[in-house]
Amino acid sequence: MKQRLPTIFIMSARLFGTVALILGIVYWATYSIPLHVHMAFGALFVLAAAGLAGLALGRAPKQAILTLLLALLVPVIGMAQLQGGESRWLLQVLHVAIALGAIAYSEIIAKRLRQA
Repeated sequence: MKQRLPTIFIMSARLFGTVALILGIVYWATYSIPLHVHMAFGALFVLAAAGLAGLALGRAPKQAILTLLLALLVPVIGMAQLQGGESRWLLQVLHVAIALGAIAYSEIIAKRLRQA
């Protein structure tokens, strides 16, 4: 089961991260989906990335901590967007960039776990 757990986490992170990204783009472009659907998939991605980071702490601690920090920062910046204001566009760009970074670092630590 221990070998399957990283696979479950990375496949979940890939699925939920991709779906959250697509739903976020659709919401931003058309507002045709409820925002909470995007947020739910984003939360599932954060949980999967955090689980993967937890598994990688022993083998790639720096990358695991960075992945965890990025994953936890995604919803913080996402919620800050709801406040509106003149800097909302900056928060939107940061939200997407940090989410892409969290997805990328999830892949990096998954590769490290497979190598060991």
